[in-house]
Amino acid sequence: MKAGEAAVFEIPFVASPKPTVTWSWRPRTRPDAELGSAQTPRFKADVVSGLTSLPVSKVKREDAGEYSVVISNELGEVTVSIELIVLDKPSVPRNLVASDNTGESVLFSWTEPEFLGLHPDVGVSDGLSYVVEMRESNQRASRSVTVTSELNTLIDKLQVNKSYVFSVAAKNDVGQSEFAETSPVSTKLEYGPPSSPVNVKAVVNPPKASIKDQTIELTWEQPTDQVSASGPVTNFYIELKPEDSTRWQDVSADFTITEPHFTLPTDKLQEFVSYEFRVTSENKAGKSKPSSPSNAVQLGK
Repeated sequence: MKAGEAAVFEIPFVASPKPTVTWSWRPRTRPDAELGSAQTPRFKADVVSGLTSLPVSKVKREDAGEYSVVISNELGEVTVSIELIVLDKPSVPRNLVASDNTGESVLFSWTEPEFLGLHPDVGVSDGLSYVVEMRESNQRASRSVTVTSELNTLIDKLQVNKSYVFSVAAKNDVGQSEFAETSPVSTKLEYGPPSSPVNVKAVVNPPKASIKDQTIELTWEQPTDQVSASGPVTNFYIELKPEDSTRWQDVSADFTITEPHFTLPTDKLQEFVSYEFRVTSENKAGKSKPSSPSNAVQLGK
């Protein structure tokens, strides 16, 4: 029977003198488990005119087991047993773990539910599938990730330095369990921001010409021992200031700089002003501190 259904166990008998009719129940918690000790069923039995009946209604998984009736008088006794199998949705998955946190992906794993809800002896598959969802921890709505028959799944394309909640429900042919969910999981990279670039150099090319014909060639170095320790550098940002000023100005907002060199247009710079430059590097964990200033260069003839 499926959970929530109803039925009536009816046992007809003929006996004289009048017999005693006693029902008992031995619970079975799982299809492969041993029967428990005999106890009185929670359902009320009835005896009328050579018929005893046990109505079972709104059955739950806890009602599964062997129901027996003993009909006895001074001449003997007869025992009849009926096995009640309750097919139900599974209980929730257990032991949820989010591991191998790279900052952009997490291995989400769990163990199977305590109660699978299925019975292979009655033609119902004993396999489960798992519905996986996720949400940002500051949001209430979840989104679907996958449905799998495995006990783990790799969740990728996560955003660094975000907090997520991962959840999983077990599903069988009867229905789906409630979702079990993790505590908030913060995605953090295994490394931090890069170190600052070094040896920033500026060269005016050509050195003596009209400012409209000149560019500034910038080069720098990223410490190689820090690249492997802090993750690959993805971008560089350049700032400049007049040598006699303390205010730095970003001049790379309109450019994507991925290599340790850059040719800076001079159309927005002034002639005969000495400029210094500094460079900031960036990886997936964040930005470095700015480099030390470059040598000062001056545009014009």
